Amino acid sequence: MNHLNTLSNNYRSCVQYDDALEKARQTYQEKAHADSTATFTMFRDKMNRIYTRLVNISRLPSVRAFDLSGGTLNVDAQASIQAVYDNLHDDIDVTEIYVVPMTIDPDASTDLTRAKKPLVEFDSHLVDKSGNRLDNGAEIYEY
Repeated sequence: MNHLNTLSNNYRSCVQYDDALEKARQTYQEKAHADSTATFTMFRDKMNRIYTRLVNISRLPSVRAFDLSGGTLNVDAQASIQAVYDNLHDDIDVTEIYVVPMTIDPDASTDLTRAKKPLVEFDSHLVDKSGNRLDNGAEIYEY
């Protein structure tokens, strides 16, 4: 009889262990799912805000009429884009916005000695932790 009690207690312990393990697994999965959902939502919202603001820039009449052969944007357009850029930097920490021709092919191989440059660059927030402007020559590899 004593032997049966020991087996019964061992079985109960195994069942309790399995139940506790299943509960821990379920709790972990629920937390991991909640965390990944929150991360996805935050990422999606940031990407939507970036997209919306860039679409707004592209809809500016002066941007649409911009001379793609290398002209300049008028002062109002530059001020508008700068304001959107500043807002993106403050809100989402965007460091650069480039205005490029619609015909640009980002996948085309380029001669790095004669890299295609953006028509206009907004990158005044490109600074290091000390507040010094970054200009390390690495931008040639961005375009």
